Amino acid sequence: MEFVLIFFLMGAAFFAGEVGATTLMLEIITQRHRATMLAITSLSNIPGALVAGWIGSVVWRNSHSIIPLAIASIVTVAGSMMMLHPIREPRKTLAGPQADKEAAVTSNLRT
Repeated sequence: MEFVLIFFLMGAAFFAGEVGATTLMLEIITQRHRATMLAITSLSNIPGALVAGWIGSVVWRNSHSIIPLAIASIVTVAGSMMMLHPIREPRKTLAGPQADKEAAVTSNLRT
């Protein structure tokens, strides 16, 4: 029963993460390049998932504990959040001189 619960929760978390990642990409990629970039990103998930599964099995075989896997997950999520933090929300409305600066940055991201 424990395995089924963990499997369900992992699937739900992975699904939520994929929805968030796809939404983020749709916001920052130009419409002309969306299909290509979504395909490349989806394809790049395959090697990453295989490597992560292999690393997880090696860590589990050597430690027989979930603590190193949990620490690795926390570090990985923190690293991802640090890389995504500089990306600004494109839907925010700004006023004044900062709006022109932000519009220039956003247009550079979208081209």
